[in-house]
Amino acid sequence: MYLEVFDRASEQLVSDYLIEGIELAALKELIKIDPAIEQYGCDVSIDDVPIIAAYVSDPVVVNLGFLYQIDFYREQ
Repeated sequence: MYLEVFDRASEQLVSDYLIEGIELAALKELIKIDPAIEQYGCDVSIDDVPIIAAYVSDPVVVNLGFLYQIDFYREQ
């Protein structure tokens, strides 16, 4: 799973972060998504970014100029 960061203006990918140490179902519950619903990714509210950042080894920049998404099934 990856946290992906996009520039809000250009919608270009700015960075991505490997999410580790949490199972898919637990991550979905953490950000209030029904784990039974099958989906490949979702938008992440800026308020949830610090919660997800706890499972990322690199520092995550929270910026109103960015859009955040989780890709649940992306391979490296």
